[in-house]
Amino acid sequence: MHSGRVPGLSSIGIRMPSNKIARVLIKAANVPIAAPSANISGRPSPTDVERCIEDLEGKVDYILGGDMCEFGVESTVIDCTVSPSCILRPGRITLEMLKKIEEDAYIDPAIMKKPDGKIKPKAPGMKYRHYAPKAKVKIVRGDLKKTIAKINEMVQNYIDENKEVGIIATDETKLYYKDALVISLGSRKNMIEVSKNLFETLRRFDDSNVDIIISEAFYEKGMGVAVMNRLQKSAGFDITEV
Repeated sequence: MHSGRVPGLSSIGIRMPSNKIARVLIKAANVPIAAPSANISGRPSPTDVERCIEDLEGKVDYILGGDMCEFGVESTVIDCTVSPSCILRPGRITLEMLKKIEEDAYIDPAIMKKPDGKIKPKAPGMKYRHYAPKAKVKIVRGDLKKTIAKINEMVQNYIDENKEVGIIATDETKLYYKDALVISLGSRKNMIEVSKNLFETLRRFDDSNVDIIISEAFYEKGMGVAVMNRLQKSAGFDITEV
């Protein structure tokens, strides 16, 4: 198994990955493996081996990798030291799935709002600003038609300031934007696809050296909770309501 700890806490996190290569490594080791995640803290996580090499080349002796991550966002972290169990980091194992096992399970309300600086993180990814690209990220949330109009308005304002703008859109909305670098995360009807593409999209904007990234918001249910958790952290909770 892969285990890790958040510094300063007495608890430990344990997980068994679904990835076949990771399972072969664990079996070959024949002991539990204590290791951090293969990413730089605070930055958008790598979702394929090439991005991992970008981050870690020269910092580690070996990199063992395979295909692109199946779900894109990090694993769900569940606090089992409390009853009922509490989700500290949303991921592919959603609250709806957990409730089938433990009816009263819940999500820590602190993870979906701007955190109090006095709160001590219980799990990875609970920092105020995390998963952040080089460019400033802003989120527009509300009615989709109003969201599109607001984003187009913001783009023109940034262009007037001689800034390069990137837009995180979806297949349903990407054609409504202009005068910016537009990247679709996929269809709003397929949140697995959206989650899979999120971090790579943030990294593509870094590659393009945009100054501002404006993202549409997503409905916070199922995998949408994990997507919005990562987006809000990457934006430092800079959200415009429409």
